[in-house]
Amino acid sequence: MGSDGRNRRKLLDSAREPFWSPDGTRIGFLHPEFPKFNVMDYYTHGMSFVDLASGRITDHPNSARIHHLYNPCFAPGGGWILATAHAGMGVDHGSLLLRSDGPGVVKLGIPGCRGWISPSGREIAWGAGDYEIAVAPIDLAASVPSVGERRLRILDHENRVIHVDWSPDGGFLCFSRGPAGRGDAAKPGTFAGACGIVGVYAAGWNLCVVPATLQGSVDLLASGEGEFMMVTTNGFSNKEPAWFLPPKKTDMHP
Repeated sequence: MGSDGRNRRKLLDSAREPFWSPDGTRIGFLHPEFPKFNVMDYYTHGMSFVDLASGRITDHPNSARIHHLYNPCFAPGGGWILATAHAGMGVDHGSLLLRSDGPGVVKLGIPGCRGWISPSGREIAWGAGDYEIAVAPIDLAASVPSVGERRLRILDHENRVIHVDWSPDGGFLCFSRGPAGRGDAAKPGTFAGACGIVGVYAAGWNLCVVPATLQGSVDLLASGEGEFMMVTTNGFSNKEPAWFLPPKKTDMHP
């Protein structure tokens, strides 16, 4: 659909974790591991792509071996796909790079999950733990891509921080922030589970933005004005931000 909510059309049944190709012509997605839905984010097996112009669906070349991934996203240029693996593909829990056009897989060796590569393709931001967002350089041009030392650590020792996303110009990071919990299954269309999981109601959660130019450690509980901004404050399960550019406008909104 358009960013204004119009021109909606259904593409697929029973698909999970959609992600756009850099040129906007395809949407990648993961297949559910079992026919019955389970809210656990890593209950996936296989990856495919749907062409928006033709509706044609093609499998990833390594689809049969893609197992227990979540939070996939293309790197700029489209050659690599970043994803988190949980008890799958030889990883207990960590970040992988997958070649988008072949069987290549690289274990990045960083703790945590839900990474996102900057628009420049030179940095990666990810949840390095339940209470930390980290930013570090990434070399996608190397024969074996790797992640360097963390240059920025965003810390909150009371609230979980997760679901980080870069602004389109790479100048800001937006992420979810809120207390740990197990959701509220009484809410319509939601499930019980950790609040960071898609489909689980997260009471008290809001969206936070920080400048991506910050360096060192930023403690959200001790930081002053100018180091971060709460985009939402009502705590109505505000999470999983996605930036977009409104039509015919230059202002960026998460």
